[in-house]
Amino acid sequence: MYSNLLKLLIRNQVSVINKDVINVPVNQYYSNPPFTKETYIVLTIRFLIRDVRIDRKLLLIHPNYLMNTGNNLKKYKLYQELTFAFTLIRHPFDGFYGIKKENRTSVLSATILLFLLYSFYIASLYFTGFLFSNQLQSEINLFEESIKVLVPFGLFVIANYLVCSIREGEGRFSHVYQASVYMLAPLIIAIPFLTLISNALTLNERFIYEFGTFVTYFVVVIYIILMVKEIHNYSFSSAIGNIFLSIFTALMIAVVVFIVYLLVNEILSFLINIWIEVRSRG
Repeated sequence: MYSNLLKLLIRNQVSVINKDVINVPVNQYYSNPPFTKETYIVLTIRFLIRDVRIDRKLLLIHPNYLMNTGNNLKKYKLYQELTFAFTLIRHPFDGFYGIKKENRTSVLSATILLFLLYSFYIASLYFTGFLFSNQLQSEINLFEESIKVLVPFGLFVIANYLVCSIREGEGRFSHVYQASVYMLAPLIIAIPFLTLISNALTLNERFIYEFGTFVTYFVVVIYIILMVKEIHNYSFSSAIGNIFLSIFTALMIAVVVFIVYLLVNEILSFLINIWIEVRSRG
């Protein structure tokens, strides 16, 4: 067993760090290996985690391992699309231009990020420190929380596309959807961070948590304006006006849907009552 393992290690040119051999390729020792059974165990672990160095006291990840992993991931288009969120945070003008003109993102990557944001939001409800949380865990309703997050977002995307289509906006629906998700990238980063520090801060340090929350939402508001401006090629003032029109349109859509729901519910209740009455008399 150990002989076969050693041959595998030789083929992979693995270097070993332990008390017997330090930074020496295994193939130099194949002809007359001075290894004990314990050394084979170390070699096994070294083989399973290729670029992780094993020391008697510490287990340290080799920098080359991280660099190689990052380079390998960069080959995948989805990885590039997901990490484009960091580019947009640093350079929002170039970021929104990349979404609209260069197809640097996709509907799939935007949906993944939206799901990630939703997951972080739900996790924050459960794990935010009790000093900074206004909800009891037993009172959290996941369906209601989903409506709070996903419905306003969906209404804004639809309303913004409809309003900007009428007002000569250049963005397609997919552009509006993708840009609307990516403009929330600061929230994806900030929510986990704020959740963690909320468990370490005291009540006297509440200002740090509230200031971080304020800065995050302030940045998101700025990105909303830039998103509408760049995706639809508006001026700054026109972008702000379209945002207010989009919010108003979203509210009107919600009211209409609610009214239709009430009417349909009443009609169904009326038909069900008629059916029950007919069956009881028959």
